[in-house]
Amino acid sequence: MIHELREYRIDVRAADAYFSLFRDLAMPIRGSAYGRLVANWLIAGEVVTFYHLWEYDSLGERTAKRAALAQVERWTRDFLPGAAALVSSQRLTILTPYAIDGLPGFAIDDFGTAPIVFTTVRCRTGKAAAVASAIATARPPGLRGVWTEEMPDPNAVWYMCDPGEALASDWLEAHGAVHRTTKTCERGPY
Repeated sequence: MIHELREYRIDVRAADAYFSLFRDLAMPIRGSAYGRLVANWLIAGEVVTFYHLWEYDSLGERTAKRAALAQVERWTRDFLPGAAALVSSQRLTILTPYAIDGLPGFAIDDFGTAPIVFTTVRCRTGKAAAVASAIATARPPGLRGVWTEEMPDPNAVWYMCDPGEALASDWLEAHGAVHRTTKTCERGPY
């Protein structure tokens, strides 16, 4: 299984229009036929950052489903031009869920309305698996999920936890991390 994390940056004045377009046009077209929407989050501000996490069996399935979606006339004619006019920038990250027995991190649908914290850990070359394993073994309170990044940076690990539960930088560095970025997100509109 892979997860595709899509990040869109949208001017706050365009956010309502984008969310309406996504809800009223994109989701009815996509449904779960072109990948399953696992969860979505946002960071509000002058620029709204909107994240959505899609699930696929493999990178090959993602490629095939995206190609099939590109053949849907309503998608290419109605949704894409409207979205492109509203979105300032886009970034895609391919993640592999790190399997952890009993961790509720991969049934993300039950997050409710509580904020969550995404932490991206940049690792020394070749150390991502060791860092993911260390995070999984430590199981900090409120841990929701751990992923290794496939693309664009194979030396990165992502983990998601409740606010106030991020691992200390010195602990991460001792396990192979060189830098971390933390973002607190609210539950998204879908």
